[in-house]
Amino acid sequence: MNNAFSKLIAKFNKVTLISIILLAFTTLNAKSFSIIKDAEIENLLKDYTRDLIEISLNNRTPNIYVISDPSINAFVTPNGNIYINVGLLYYADNPNEVVSIIAHEIGHVINNHHVTRRIELDTLNKKQSISQILGIGVGITGMMNNSDTLSNLGTGLSLGGSGIALRDYLKYSRTQEYDADMMAIRLMESIGQSSIGLISILEKINNQMQIDRSDINPLDTTHAFPRDRINLIREKIY
Repeated sequence: MNNAFSKLIAKFNKVTLISIILLAFTTLNAKSFSIIKDAEIENLLKDYTRDLIEISLNNRTPNIYVISDPSINAFVTPNGNIYINVGLLYYADNPNEVVSIIAHEIGHVINNHHVTRRIELDTLNKKQSISQILGIGVGITGMMNNSDTLSNLGTGLSLGGSGIALRDYLKYSRTQEYDADMMAIRLMESIGQSSIGLISILEKINNQMQIDRSDINPLDTTHAFPRDRINLIREKIY
């Protein structure tokens, strides 16, 4: 870890992080996370991301913000502004891990995922509405004819159709995450950096997941499990 990065990390000692975590868990929603203003940190992060921004965001000069979210993550808005969670800075061991995550998020912007995801979400809503209308129609027919079979079929159509539509959307979302990972690898290679940081930071996320994978159906998640993403990234770069 270089001296500048060590200095950055030193700003987020355990006392500070605990305070931020307590704040985060008492907020009502993600929008309540506050922006941490620190010119030194922001300038250092701009230095780390300058090459990445030059090749990926058409030389725009985005604002870089650190927010009081304790999770290991970051995100980039469609206009190129970069938001880095304090949790990412706290747990990162080197600048490469931070830049790799930002490259992943920029990958979403380059691939226009903010647009296509909105389209898919609209499609999901339409599919769910259609299945519910069909289900209600069949259910009413069943009630009018005193047919429990038709009534149950109507309920099944409503629930089943909505569930299938939701899983289609979740599958699409997981595919976008894989695509952003692959874009991150290409971006990192373009600026002469390794993508090892993406693997190591995903390892940290994987270790922090206090869940039993057997209790979660991978079809019901927006993101693939970190371990699955790690395996695909390894196949790509090794």
